[in-house]
Amino acid sequence: MPRWSAPPPPASEQSPLILGSERSEDQRFLIEPLGFVSLKGTSREVILGGPGALVPLNFGGLAYLSLRDPGHPELIKVEEETLKPVSLSIKANLCYEADRFAGLQVWDFSDTTSPVLRFHEELPAFPISLVENHRRLFVACGGDGVVIFDVSQPFLPKRLSVFKDVEFTRRLAVDGNLLYLADGNYGGLKIVDVSDPTSPTLLSRLLTADYADDLLLRGNRLYITDRLGGVRVVDVSDPRKPFTSYVIWTRKNYIRDVQFFGRHYLLVADQDQGLRVYDIRDRMRPLLMSEYSLRGTISKITVKEPYVYVALWDQGVQVLRLTPPR
Repeated sequence: MPRWSAPPPPASEQSPLILGSERSEDQRFLIEPLGFVSLKGTSREVILGGPGALVPLNFGGLAYLSLRDPGHPELIKVEEETLKPVSLSIKANLCYEADRFAGLQVWDFSDTTSPVLRFHEELPAFPISLVENHRRLFVACGGDGVVIFDVSQPFLPKRLSVFKDVEFTRRLAVDGNLLYLADGNYGGLKIVDVSDPTSPTLLSRLLTADYADDLLLRGNRLYITDRLGGVRVVDVSDPRKPFTSYVIWTRKNYIRDVQFFGRHYLLVADQDQGLRVYDIRDRMRPLLMSEYSLRGTISKITVKEPYVYVALWDQGVQVLRLTPPR
């Protein structure tokens, strides 16, 4: 039986199956706190790259962490002058930065202690996030659209178009020629055909119960953090007709992020209540395996098994080690 009462379903669908979760009493995830790095400013997320990690600090710049011991990161330095990132994508020595004030910037990180700016272009508005996929770069600019760049020449992006049919896009996911938007309160989920990146076309839209804040694509399922509406699991096997398969109702709290741990476990980050681990092998009966409270407000989680790096908005970075039940 569900453990908690359910929120009202969205007006756009027939009532989806809304589930609570039963608690596993005999099989528990072991969650161990390891290292902690205190950071001034607001930690947005932990981005892994090479032997280290980068942490955008909102107005506070960019923190560089050493992960020589992945369970106990060490702060190398904080770059406060040249970078004010809200989101990054890093691959080898190439770093795309969505900068709070400067727009899109491309950095050469061959020497991480002294990155070189190779490209800069202003954006229509303050950027929220970005994602790179197969020579295309997509930058979410809130209510001013998603800017699409050709990055066939990685250090010289070329703007192709702006998809403007948005409410307030916060996060993006890309799979081939499909772009998925977490589009806030009134936008919900939007799926966009970007096969012609110069003329992106809206394929479908699905409203959510509260606020589509973030999303995670896994196969033909999209996991949407719907803030007070729980975790909405959407079947996108037909991108023109997405539908809610089920909703994991996680109490009336503020859900900020979801990530997979292994094949069968879903990590749910509750902004103020901490981390929950669900076994979702039986999708009709999600099983709450463990809960772990954290001091501070969670903004995002990053998984590199067996470690989970938790960006705490007003604290820094906490590392947890997760051990599944045998």
